[in-house]
Amino acid sequence: MSLMTGMAMAGENRLGIGAHYWKTVDNVDVQDIQEDGLAYVLTYQRLLGDLFRLGLELEYYPDEFVGSTDAAYSPQAILTAGGGLYAGLGVGMGYYEDGWADEPYFLLRGGLEIELLPGIYGDIHLNYRAETFDDVTNANEEIDTDVLTVGVAVRFDY
Repeated sequence: MSLMTGMAMAGENRLGIGAHYWKTVDNVDVQDIQEDGLAYVLTYQRLLGDLFRLGLELEYYPDEFVGSTDAAYSPQAILTAGGGLYAGLGVGMGYYEDGWADEPYFLLRGGLEIELLPGIYGDIHLNYRAETFDDVTNANEEIDTDVLTVGVAVRFDY
């Protein structure tokens, strides 16, 4: 019985790295503002049983993200449900050269996570970010595919 308990406890935490491709909704005609780019992601995941996962992520955006002349950061927390195919809801906050954003953003995520090798997991997902929680709850009526972004990650059990 103790062997089974030890096996159940192994792999309840995952740590990884990833990337997030973003693109502005409309063309931006302002010099020094990128219209698309790649953010780098540090990701931690805590397994909460067989169905739920709590993810903590830190996105790093290099220079010139949304007009910033310095790098920007965005910590976020996401609760997901599902096995290989999953869906989740999260909240995040941007940190730019002038400090923290005034308001948090909310996100919906849908993705596919597969075990690539024992203890190594690949994850590809779509994100929909919204400025208010009402925008998230009404996403089935008002979602705009122009604001979907793509992310990938590799996580390791520990």
